[in-house]
Amino acid sequence: MSTATSTSEDNFFKKNKRLNRPMSPHLTIYKPQLTSMMSITHRASGMILSAYAATFAIYTMSSSGTLAEHIEVWKTLPAIVPFTLKCGFIFPLYYHAINGVRHLIWDMGKGFNLPTLYKTGYTVIALSLLFGVVDLILY
Repeated sequence: MSTATSTSEDNFFKKNKRLNRPMSPHLTIYKPQLTSMMSITHRASGMILSAYAATFAIYTMSSSGTLAEHIEVWKTLPAIVPFTLKCGFIFPLYYHAINGVRHLIWDMGKGFNLPTLYKTGYTVIALSLLFGVVDLILY
C-alpha cells in the first residue's frame, strides 16, 4: 500500500470521527418502519415457535412420567407460570400464522402497493392482538 493511500484513508477516518459518523452503516441509521419491524417480528416469532417446539420435543423424549402425572405437575405450578408460558406462545403463534397468510397473498403477486402493505400490516397486528387477548380471556 502506498503512502498516498494510507494518508487518504487516515483523512477519511479522521473526518468521520470528527463528524461523529459510525464506522460503517449500522441499524441506528435507519428509521424504523412498519414493514421492516414486521419482517423482523415475523422472523423472531418463527424462532420463538421453533424454540418452543424443540423444548417440548426434548422434554417429552426425556421425561418418564405418564400424561396424567405431567398434568398434575402442571396444576401445582403457580397460576402465573402457565399464563406467562401461554402468552409467550399464543402471541407469536397468532402473529406468525396471520402474517404467513399475508405472505401467501404476496406469493400470488397481490398486495405490494404501499397503502395495501400498511393496511394489511396493521390488520395483522390488530388480529394477532385480538385473537391473543380473546384466547387469554378464555384461558
